Amino acid sequence: MNTRTIPYNDYRERVFGCWLGKSIGGTLGGPWEGRTPPKELTFYDPVPTAMLENDDLDLQLVWLARIREAGLPMTGTMFARGWRENIHAWPDEYGVCIRNLDQGLMPPLTGSYDNGFTAGMGAAIRTELWACIAPGDPELASYLARQDAMCDHADEGVHAAVFLATVESLAFIEHDRDVLIDAGLAAIPNCRVARAVRAAREAWVRTKDRAGAFAELDRSHGNENFTDVAINLGIIVLGWCAGEGDFGKSILAAVNCGYDADCTCATLGAILGLIDPNGIDERWKKPIGESISVGAYIAGIRPPATLAELTDMTALLAEDVLTCYASPITLAEVPRKAAPTVRRYPDTAARALRTITIPERTSVIRDYPLHVTLTYPEGIRIAPDSPGRFSLVLRNMMDEKHTVSAILIPPQGWKLDGMTEIHVTLTPGADTRMEFTALPEEAAWRPNTSSLKIVYTLNGCPVELSAGLLMTIPFAFWTTDSVTDAEPARSANAHVMETRSHYPDMPANIGKDEFLIMQTECKMNMKMIRRFVVQAPSGTTAWINGEKVIAHDGSHHVSALHRARNTYADVNAATPVRITIAAQGGKPGTIFHAIGELGNCCHWTSLVEYRNMMRR
Repeated sequence: MNTRTIPYNDYRERVFGCWLGKSIGGTLGGPWEGRTPPKELTFYDPVPTAMLENDDLDLQLVWLARIREAGLPMTGTMFARGWRENIHAWPDEYGVCIRNLDQGLMPPLTGSYDNGFTAGMGAAIRTELWACIAPGDPELASYLARQDAMCDHADEGVHAAVFLATVESLAFIEHDRDVLIDAGLAAIPNCRVARAVRAAREAWVRTKDRAGAFAELDRSHGNENFTDVAINLGIIVLGWCAGEGDFGKSILAAVNCGYDADCTCATLGAILGLIDPNGIDERWKKPIGESISVGAYIAGIRPPATLAELTDMTALLAEDVLTCYASPITLAEVPRKAAPTVRRYPDTAARALRTITIPERTSVIRDYPLHVTLTYPEGIRIAPDSPGRFSLVLRNMMDEKHTVSAILIPPQGWKLDGMTEIHVTLTPGADTRMEFTALPEEAAWRPNTSSLKIVYTLNGCPVELSAGLLMTIPFAFWTTDSVTDAEPARSANAHVMETRSHYPDMPANIGKDEFLIMQTECKMNMKMIRRFVVQAPSGTTAWINGEKVIAHDGSHHVSALHRARNTYADVNAATPVRITIAAQGGKPGTIFHAIGELGNCCHWTSLVEYRNMMRR
C-alpha cells in the first residue's frame, strides 16, 4: 500500500459519523430483531427518546477500554480477558466462547471448537472500531478484526468481519459503493458470505426493487437462524444499493428485510456515516441524542458518556495504532495529547505477531516474551483408550537470543508421553516444538476440564502457564424398532459412543424406521432448574431421570440455549441426571445436546461431569 496522509479533522468527522450512524441504525432495528418480515417501516417504530443499548456497540466499548488499560498490541489473550471479566452475556457464540475459555481453551480455538454459531453475526457487528483505528489501511483493519472474530467465530463469521473491516477502513479514503464492495470481496474467499453479497448486488441491479431483490436473496441464502451472517451481509449490501446514497432510505431498506435487523441497520448506518457524515438527516439524530446507553451485562469498564467522547477516545488511539503496526497511513495535524497509548510489548513484537500463522485447533496461550501455542488433536477431546497427539511451540519474540527450559506437568489422572521437557537456546524469531501425547485414565466421573501445567524458565525466571485438557462425553448407544412414552431400557447390544463435542454425528447406517438411542449420566454442582436442549434431524424424544420431557419433529435446528423453541425442557433435576435421547430415521445428521442455567440469558452450565454408564 502506498503512503497516504489523512487530515485529522476529516478523519474525526468520519469517526463521529460512523458512531452516530451505528447508533441510529441499531435503535431503528432493535425492536424488529428476528422479525421477518416486519411491517414496512418509514421511521423509528416506536419513536425513541434515547439511544437503545446494543451489543453491536457495547462489545466495542469493552475492547476500547481494554486497549486503553492494557496497551498495544491487540491479541487474543487480551480479548480473552475481556470476555472473562467484562462481558456477562451468553447467547449463541458469546456463550460458546465463554464456555470454552472456562474449560481452559484460548483463541482462536475458542471460536472454532464445538460452536454452532461460527457463522453468527457477533463479530461482523463489532468491526467499526478496527476500521476507525486503522483508517485507510484495510489490511491492518482486517487483521485486527480477524483476531477479534476468532475468539467466538470461525470460517464464515470471520470472513464477514474481514469483509466489513476492509470496507469500513477503506471508506475513509474511497467513497464509491461498488469499489468498496469489490475490495471487501477481494479480501475473502469465495464463501457463503461472498456469494450472498454478490447475489444481493446482482438482484438489485436486475430488479431495481428492494422487495423483489430480497425475495430472491431469501430464496437462495435464507436461513432458519436469523443471525446467520451470510443472509445478513446480503441484506446490508441490498439496503446500501436500494438506498441509492440516501441514509434514511438505505437503513429503512435494510430493516424492512428483517432477519438480524438491529445489526444490519447498525452496520449499514456506520458505513454510510463514514462515507458521508453530513448525509445523516437531523430527523434521524434528534430522537436518540448523543448519550450512549450500555447494557447492564457489561461490567468493569468506564464507557464514554457521549458519542463525542467515544469519537475522541477512538481518535486518540488511532495514531498510536498506525505507528505501532508501521502503517503507511498517517494522520495530519493531530492535536497534542497527554501521553501515548501504553505498549505491552515493543512495536517490533507487535509487527512480528502479525506475521505468525496459527494452525487449526490451536490455543495461543501467551504472546510475549515467548509466543506459546498448543495445537490439539483432531476432535480436541480425548477418550480414555485413545491417546491424543499435541504440539506445544515456544517462539522467541525478543530481539536477542535467550535460554529456555520447559517442562510439562500432567493433571491428576492423565499420562503424558513423548517430549515433555526441553532445554534450548532460541535466537530471535526462532521456535522450539514439543510433541507429546496425553491419555486420561477412566474416572468414576469425568471432569469438566483438567489443567495441563506448562512451566518454562527464561533466563532463570520461572513462568507457569496452563491449558485445558478435555475428556470425551460418553454415551451408551443402541438401536431399536420402536419407542413409547416410557424411557427405553438399555439394550444388551449397547456400545459406548465417545463424543468429542456437543454435536455427535448420527450414524449413517440407521434404517429410516429405526430409532437411535443415546444415554448418558452427568452430575452438576447443585440442584437447580436447568435447561436441557436436545435437537436431531428427525423426530426426537428425550427423558430426564426416566421422565419424558422433550418431544419434537426435528424441524428446528438453531442450537441456542435461549431460543431452542420446542427442543428444550426446564427441569429441576437432582444430580446425578440420566439423559436418554431417541432420534428416528436413517438420514445422517447432527445431534445437539446441551445443559444450560437460566438467568437474564440462558448460559452453558459449568462443572458438568459425565460418567461412562457402560462401565458400571
